[in-house]
Amino acid sequence: MSRHAGGKEHALSRWTTSGLIVVLLAASACSELFPTTIRVDEGAISEVRTIGKVLAESETESTWDGVTSISKVLAIDIGDQGHADATTGAYKLLQKHGWLLSIDKHPQSIYMESHKWGHVGLMIKSVGYFDSHGGIDPDEDELVKDAFAKSNSNNMVVLEIEHTDE
Repeated sequence: MSRHAGGKEHALSRWTTSGLIVVLLAASACSELFPTTIRVDEGAISEVRTIGKVLAESETESTWDGVTSISKVLAIDIGDQGHADATTGAYKLLQKHGWLLSIDKHPQSIYMESHKWGHVGLMIKSVGYFDSHGGIDPDEDELVKDAFAKSNSNNMVVLEIEHTDE
């Protein structure tokens, strides 16, 4: 009798294991079967807009493993902030709103994150960034040209605000 009961337990264990494997495979495929779109919090975008005059804006989209992330790109004239360059001026203005430095590649670019908004980061790119990295992103190149058509300011920066996974 104990042999027979053991056989039932073994069969039950096999079915449980098989069921678990099916559930795990289905869960891993969920991102492909049920795509997700994430956007940057509108409050964060509104806060960033306050650092100057928005000259042009667009969105970028990237998809990875069934998740589409939509980022906001803003060309902003920060005005004369009394700093050596616009990248530093934008950095200081964002710092006043609680944004923190993460990666400093000054004067070309600075990456900042905000704990206030959670999972939001932004890259400040100087106009010089586009001169030295020409053709990296045609949409951003077009955004910069459009912004310069509206204002030939030396105090313009391009901010790419993105949702982060952290």
